[in-house]
Amino acid sequence: MNEFVLHYSNIGKKVNDDFMFEINKCRDKIISHPEIYNKRYKEYRRINMKDFPVMILFLFVKEENLVKVVACKHEKSNPKKFYK
Repeated sequence: MNEFVLHYSNIGKKVNDDFMFEINKCRDKIISHPEIYNKRYKEYRRINMKDFPVMILFLFVKEENLVKVVACKHEKSNPKKFYK
C-alpha cells in the first residue's frame, strides 16, 4: 500500500487525499460486511476501489471475526501471484 500512497502523493495533495478517503471507505465496507465479498481463490476475498485502479485482497476468519488484509495491488495485476 505504501507504494500507492507515495505514487498518489507525488501527483498532488488532492489526489492523495481522495485516495486515502477511498482506502478508508473500503476498510469500513470490509469491516462492516466482510462476507458480502465473494471468495476469489480459496478463502481470499477482494474489493475494488471505486475511483482508483486498486484492489484490496483480504481474508475473513468468521470464527474469530477477524479480517486480515493480504495485499493491495493494481487491478491489472495477476492476483494469483499473491494468493500464495
